[in-house]
Amino acid sequence: MLYSFCSARGCADGRDPSASLIFDAAGNLYGTTAHGGAYTKCSVGCGIVFELTPGTNGWTEAVLHSFGKSRDGGFYPVAGLIFDTAGNLYGVTYAGGVHGAGTAFELKPTAGGGWTEKVLHAFDDDGYEPDTGLIFDASGNLYGNARDGIYALGTAFELKKPKAGRELDGEGAAQLRRRKGRLRYRDRCGPRCRRKSLRHDGKGRRSRRRYSI
Repeated sequence: MLYSFCSARGCADGRDPSASLIFDAAGNLYGTTAHGGAYTKCSVGCGIVFELTPGTNGWTEAVLHSFGKSRDGGFYPVAGLIFDTAGNLYGVTYAGGVHGAGTAFELKPTAGGGWTEKVLHAFDDDGYEPDTGLIFDASGNLYGNARDGIYALGTAFELKKPKAGRELDGEGAAQLRRRKGRLRYRDRCGPRCRRKSLRHDGKGRRSRRRYSI
């Protein structure tokens, strides 16, 4: 046994891990727990991202991020994580976000040893409750699945990497605009970002949304 998580409600070190772990180059392990953490917005805690470091006396846990400080940051990270080549972590939360339907997030290490969360996308009509890990393609785009969507039967989604110099703000929201019958995105956010955002493409079809990361 490497580490035993707390069994009480709302343990700061996390509880109910349900996803696989990943290694970094130094042999440390990274994962998520669906519940527990430092914040009590959720009845049993909103979940954490953790690191397990090996040592002479066993493995030591460090909580890298506790979800639930704000609703917009997402709750319940039930899926596993992936690294990019720069050492940033990526994952999803099953709930929370500006629409309450889950998020895709990035955790970036800081110079002081902490980690900063950035919400890449808040799910809505384009897919509810993502519950599987993300994968990268060779271009840096992210792909995953969500349990629900337009027809209540689930979705497969792409989070498209932005062009150089363009990225979404910290809430991961985008304002939509219509151009030549297709949807484009403007990288800014305000109160209107919270409205329902799935639109028709001008040809009578519901459009598939793509979001920068």
